[in-house]
This record gives sequence, structure tokens and C-alpha cells, in this order.
Amino acid sequence: MQRLSALTFVLLAAVAHGQAGKDDDLSSAFGPPPAPKVFEPEHNVPAPPLPLDVNAELRAKFERDLAAAQKSFEGGDAAAAREQLALVELSAIMLGGPDRVRVHRLQRAAATKLKDPKGIQEADEKWLTACGPNDVPACRATALEAIAAYDGPRVEKIRAADACLTAAEQRPGKPPPACVDAALALYKKAEDSLMVARIELLRALPLASDRKQAKAAKKALARIAALIDDRSALVRRTALETLSRLELAEGAVDDATRDALLAAEAWASTLPPAQRAWARSPAVDAACAAYEKARGAGACRKLEKKLLGDYLFHDFSQEHLGDGELIGHDKLVAVNEHYGVMIQNCLAAEIRSLEDKAAVTYRVKWLVINNGQVDNFHSESTEHEQSRFVQCLREQFGFWRYPRHDGDPQRIQQSFSVKSSTRTWEETEQ
Repeated sequence: MQRLSALTFVLLAAVAHGQAGKDDDLSSAFGPPPAPKVFEPEHNVPAPPLPLDVNAELRAKFERDLAAAQKSFEGGDAAAAREQLALVELSAIMLGGPDRVRVHRLQRAAATKLKDPKGIQEADEKWLTACGPNDVPACRATALEAIAAYDGPRVEKIRAADACLTAAEQRPGKPPPACVDAALALYKKAEDSLMVARIELLRALPLASDRKQAKAAKKALARIAALIDDRSALVRRTALETLSRLELAEGAVDDATRDALLAAEAWASTLPPAQRAWARSPAVDAACAAYEKARGAGACRKLEKKLLGDYLFHDFSQEHLGDGELIGHDKLVAVNEHYGVMIQNCLAAEIRSLEDKAAVTYRVKWLVINNGQVDNFHSESTEHEQSRFVQCLREQFGFWRYPRHDGDPQRIQQSFSVKSSTRTWEETEQ
């Protein structure tokens, strides 16, 4: 049987340069005291590994082939570049909108060099419908500017439609204006799945605000959530979070939690790989609170791991403390509990490695530096410094983010008593 003890958390604010050792009496008598030690980052907590890219081989091939096409174009052989890009485009479709845009812009450049108006138009249409999931307005504005050179009237209609949709999205939950109907017709004609999905979401949100329309709202939101176009990830996020809220209100806790987690996954997919671990949303917190009330403590993290394959976290470093303010006790407890699932994995592995009735105590310390990350992580015992357990802890602390603060780093110390049949830990002040 394994059980987890109650956690106590006591803050120790350590100054990086304010803890000089006691001066020798003779030294003090004949000279000034030694200068305080200046904090020196050790960078000994590794950054979290990047999420697994299932398209890594395809992406590498895409980059090689795109570079080859670019080289042909720059070498003056636009025809060869266009021929190469026909194959590169197939890879881009698998990889997503941003890579499609790169291909279509080069296709346009090649068609321009070859004085091929039809080729220019085809490339521009593909470019316009490849924008997303991020920076959609800027991407569309650039594509439309290119199209305006030969089809100004159509561009004005699309710009008006985009402006109508953007204005309507500033009033979520309100009935959309009549101009949305004309915008939808344009987007459907262009087969632009992202822009169509945005309007469908715009229409679904007012239904979600009306209890009498809950069934219709859920049907519309589920249809949006089922989209597979990577460009629609942020639209899917909103649809899934709204669906989760409706399900929570109906007491469908399991469905609500699943949809909240899938919404966070959709959001994570739009972030740079190095930032995806911190895509936990308030919707997940709300759903998980209800889920664990019904299923028990820790149940939501288990579901999260099963459903997503990994954990998602909040980035507490988005919070910046005031001048001279220390990270308080309550916040330290909150951060510790939030990332504690990573510690539990290290503890579980250590327990499995211990012989029956064996026990060992580890005492570790680390600094929270200004940017909220952890550095200078060490065991207080040199014997344990390179142990498997301490190394596991050091690696998982790469995920932790505390509030950013000015001034000196803060030191935290923690003890872990690990036994073959139980595990406990306690944070202490020194």
C-alpha cells in the first residue's frame, strides 16, 4: 500500500548575495568584511524535453525539399521550382497552415517570374485559405493585398466580410449582425473551413447562453469540435470549453472534463513546441474540480495522462510580483500542489526500486530565480547528489514556474522520506 502524507510548505527567501559566512575575528580587525557573494546561476535544471513530433521525418523532408525549390528559384529556374513545389505542397498539407503558406507564397513568386496569371491566381487562393491558426488577420491582409492587384472588387467584398466577422466576435454570445450571412456565403464559396467555422461558432454561442437552446447549442458546438483542420484549433478550443461548461451545468462531469482537456490540447497545438506544456486553462480547472469531487483526488491527472498522453500546467511566471515582494506561503503551496504530480512520479519510481522495508531520506534545495524558473538544484548530501531520485527531481523541476519577482532569488528546501511501503515529504525552513 502506498499513501501520501499531508504537505506543509514554509517559505525561505534566500538572497543570492546576502548570506556571507561569518568573518574571521582577525580578518574583521584588520580589514573590511569580505564582499557578499553574488548569485551565479548554474543552469543545472534542464529545460523540459520538447513534445514528440509524430511528423518529424515528414517535416525534415519538407524543409529539405522546400529549400531545394527555393534554391532553384533563386538560381533563375522558376519552372523547376514550380515543379518541385507541386510535391512539397503535399507535405505541407499534412503539416498545417503555416507551412502551406510558405509553399504558396513561393508558388506565387515562381508564377510571377514565369508571367503566368492563372498560376498567380491559384497560388493566391490557396494562400488565403491556408492562413491560421495564429495571426490570421495579418496573413489574410497580406494575401488580399496581393489579390487586389488584379481583382480589387472581390477583395473589397472579402475585406468587408472579414471586418464584419471580426466586429461580431467582439460581442460573443450576442446575435450576429445581418452582414454575417453575406460573409458566410463568400467563405463557403472559397471553401475556407476556418472562416466558416468562426461564423458557426459565432452563431452557436448565443444558443449556449439560453437554457432552452442548450440541446441545439451542444449539437452545433460538437460539430465544430469535430473539425480536423489544424487551422481551426482555436475555434475548436472555444467550442469545446463552451460545451464543457454546458455539460458541467447538466451534471455530465465525465463529458465536461474530457471536453475541457481536449480544448486545452487544441490550444497547446497552436503554441510553439517549447511552450505547449503550459497550456492548462481555467476550464480544465473547473472541470477537474468537479471530476475529482466525484472520482477522488488525483483522478483528473490520471484521466489527463490517459487522454492526452502527458500533463498540462499553468505558467505561474505570467504573474509578476511587485517591487521587493516575496513569493508568499499560499502561492508556494499552490505551485507545489500544481506540479506535485511530477514529484509523485519520481517517488513512485524510487519506491519500486527499494528493497522491502528499506527507507531513505533525501533533503534537497533549489532557488527560484527572477524569471520564476528553478535553478541551482542540489541535494544537501553529496552522497545523494547523483542518485537516480535526485536526478529525477532535477529534471522534472524544469517544468516548474513560480511568479516572477524582482530582487534576490528565493531558496526552498524540502525533505523526502521514502520507504518501500509509504512515501512522505515535508518542506521546512532553515
